[in-house]
Amino acid sequence: MENKKENLIKAYSYIYDIETILRKEFTSNAPSLSFKKDLSFWQLISLQLDYDNLSISGGDKQKLRRTVSIRNKVCHMKPITYQELMMLKQVHSSLKNLHS
Repeated sequence: MENKKENLIKAYSYIYDIETILRKEFTSNAPSLSFKKDLSFWQLISLQLDYDNLSISGGDKQKLRRTVSIRNKVCHMKPITYQELMMLKQVHSSLKNLHS
């Protein structure tokens, strides 16, 4: 039980950072659409990928798209797998490297 709680807390932290980074990237790379500040997580990801604003690999883009279903699990307090947690960590690292 405790491990599930810890995984959800870590996952939420990754998701928070991923969303924050994507919002910053979106605002700087698509200023004409920056009025859309109330975009949902999946809308933000879709627009970033549709406009190809991110300098990440194709595999990381697929993983980024898959974070939506993981985010939904986390926000509804459903357990996630270790693999899903690691995928969030990988996406998080890829996006953090954009600013390094």
